[in-house]
Amino acid sequence: MRAARWGGMSTRAATVRPSCCCWTFSKVMHRSFLDDILWSLRAGGAELAVAYYPVIDLLSHQLLRHLDPAAVAPQPALAGAIRARMARWLFELFDGCQALLPPGWRFIAHSDHGMQPLSHDLAPNRCFASQGWLATQDDGRIDTQRSMVFYHPAENGWLALHPQRMAAAGVTTPALLDALNDALPPGLSGAFRLIGGPVLDLGDGWTSPWYLQPPTAARLLKSPHLPFAAASRKGGDHTCWSDAPWLKGVFLEPTLQPGASAWQAPLTLIQLAPALMAGLAQPAPARALPEAHAWH
Repeated sequence: MRAARWGGMSTRAATVRPSCCCWTFSKVMHRSFLDDILWSLRAGGAELAVAYYPVIDLLSHQLLRHLDPAAVAPQPALAGAIRARMARWLFELFDGCQALLPPGWRFIAHSDHGMQPLSHDLAPNRCFASQGWLATQDDGRIDTQRSMVFYHPAENGWLALHPQRMAAAGVTTPALLDALNDALPPGLSGAFRLIGGPVLDLGDGWTSPWYLQPPTAARLLKSPHLPFAAASRKGGDHTCWSDAPWLKGVFLEPTLQPGASAWQAPLTLIQLAPALMAGLAQPAPARALPEAHAWH
């Protein structure tokens, strides 16, 4: 069997409301990626085609809050317009790819992550600084020689701890979590929690097995100089880990080939590559690519 798959990555966008200018830019971006994907498929000659289509991800970073039924001020008309536009672009992508695949090929669409609506930006390092647990240099950077805890500037979720300094000051890991939760503004659902992972060492006594998971609808920022809590400047984002439905990745086969086995459900990310490669190991006769038909 041959396979083609689609996936999304993440970056930043700049417009909050889907104005005419925003939609025009998004349409240009959609056409750019779509035309490039279809051009590659028309060229033929590959046993596996992997296409990258980040448009839904880019829009979700700004517009997802408008699709959240639990939003403070829901806008049904706006949410409906966003869903309709995204759906139309996905149908164009799926139909266009399917039309260019010869018989026997499998077309698979997937994202490696989901996206959750945002309401708040939280700066844990500001909280640590206010407690005297984090110090900064004159240029504003974190002073690792005088601090005992910091949320890593890579914003990858990692919570860096200096156990020796914490013990000398009588500060415990649960106390860090309590301070963060006590500073949360009203209206946020849930609380901070720690997720265990592999022990990482930065040297000079810095180590931790912990990743910091924010409350629902919040993202974490690194700066110790921002307000601890503020209305989010983005409409959607990821998180270090969560079992929330918003953050589930998507895996689908728009047109299942006759006789093809169903995919395991649920399918974890680490099972994805082996499952795809198992499909590729099944031989299929090589055939010329058909002419594309109208799909838009």
